[in-house]
Amino acid sequence: MAPMKRPASAMSEGGDEGETKTKVGKAKVLVAKKSGPMPPVCLEELFQFLQCQLRMEAREVLKEEVQVEDKAANEMWDAYKTFVTPNLGANERWVPYHTAFGVHEFFLIESVHHANVKLWDEKRRFLAIFVFRAHCKRDFFNEAQLPHLLQEKFWKNPVEAFKNDGPLEKSMLDYRRKTGKPLLTLCFRMIPERTLKDNDANLVRSILVRTQRLLKVAEDIWPVLKDSRKNATQKFTQISSIVQSAPWLGETWAKMLTVCMDIAYPQFGLLASQCDVGVGAQAPLRCLLPNGGDKNPVTALKDLGKMLNSSSGKSSQAFWKLLPKVEESVRRKFKNLPLLHKQMTTKNKNMSAVTLQVSAVSELHRATTVWPGVR
Repeated sequence: MAPMKRPASAMSEGGDEGETKTKVGKAKVLVAKKSGPMPPVCLEELFQFLQCQLRMEAREVLKEEVQVEDKAANEMWDAYKTFVTPNLGANERWVPYHTAFGVHEFFLIESVHHANVKLWDEKRRFLAIFVFRAHCKRDFFNEAQLPHLLQEKFWKNPVEAFKNDGPLEKSMLDYRRKTGKPLLTLCFRMIPERTLKDNDANLVRSILVRTQRLLKVAEDIWPVLKDSRKNATQKFTQISSIVQSAPWLGETWAKMLTVCMDIAYPQFGLLASQCDVGVGAQAPLRCLLPNGGDKNPVTALKDLGKMLNSSSGKSSQAFWKLLPKVEESVRRKFKNLPLLHKQMTTKNKNMSAVTLQVSAVSELHRATTVWPGVR
């Protein structure tokens, strides 16, 4: 693939280089000055990128074309489309601007939180999040696991329901052997520990064990999440600690699970001002901050958020003008999903920490690894 033409407004070349699996070319990353504030042009490119995200979100989710007035963002559009198109459709790697429109997040909103299942009370819906997140495959959840979650006996002891050689494991293994479909999202890069000779049985067993682990974590988190005496920061800190203290779970898992909780309970503002930064996102975050920012990635993310929300550049203004238009269209289209509505009321110049981490830092970094000429 020939190198894409760089937007006329982009910065001069520089920064770290690398080679991608797609062999598109050398990667560039946004690099702030070693001292002093982040260069305005660096922030401006970030806002141009975010406008492209919103435009693609409107096209994919709303089936609408929104008008982007920012000339620089329009110049970036063709290159952005080239980057993001392979991740659309059945691929699970597309990252929209609004985290709630992520493939897995939207599935939970629609099929768990708003599911018409009288048997599920608030806590059961909460636990179902962790069952799904153990693998993040929608068909697998609906066909192999959901029938069990619709029975009262499952809820007597959910962890026990995922015991070795139990009915649920049999359903999961039958699904795998019948369909041959993947049981793990493309976003998971993990090789299961070998405990069984049969590959399919071993894969299912690994998911079974992970689900038990996550359900135990969920039980520990639940009273913290519902504790009215704790503020958002206290809840976030304790919940993150619970997740990261569990075997084989770390910062990335903490980020993923707290994102789910933030969507399910927006009234708590769990990730409004802080968010765990997964291992893969820490390097690009450092590149966006002078001297790499604070050693604590959560604090560094807060600092970057303050920079973005106080920016007054031309592309910044265009972004904050476009965002409410897209959110209004979303509220009109999804009238039956009130939980989604609560994710579509962003105040002017008040980008949340979770949006910044998932949509801006992580996705922009991924773009620069396959987007030659843009750093």
